[in-house]
Amino acid sequence: MKVKQAIILITLIVCLATPIIVILAQEEEPVTLRTLTVDWYEASKVGVKLQYRGFDNTPYILYLPRSFEKKYYRFVRAPRETAQQGLPILIIRMRGKEVLFIDIYTQFEGGKAARIAKFDDKDIEKFREVESSGRIEIKF
Repeated sequence: MKVKQAIILITLIVCLATPIIVILAQEEEPVTLRTLTVDWYEASKVGVKLQYRGFDNTPYILYLPRSFEKKYYRFVRAPRETAQQGLPILIIRMRGKEVLFIDIYTQFEGGKAARIAKFDDKDIEKFREVESSGRIEIKF
């Protein structure tokens, strides 16, 4: 009887300790927030193309396919109480070098503030490249 109780006790300890050990063993990097200014952005049914500024004030073009919307990026309307002269901006959530999610803060929610664009073949190809890679890459 004592052997069965010991086996049951050891099994319970192992079952309860395993998830705790796994959680403690994971060394995830914390999420980092980065803020970048946006010069302009254009939207269409294909996606959003925008020009942002890196930390050294270098302009970069970013393509965000429509299929990534609400999965990797979203438009966010800035709170009414905030000063809006600095908009639009990007707030990027990153873990290490991986982009987790991008908030595009504008004066108006959604692509309503964007210039309506008719993207050329080169732009369409860039959207396809980003979509096929399945992730967003940002240069700083």
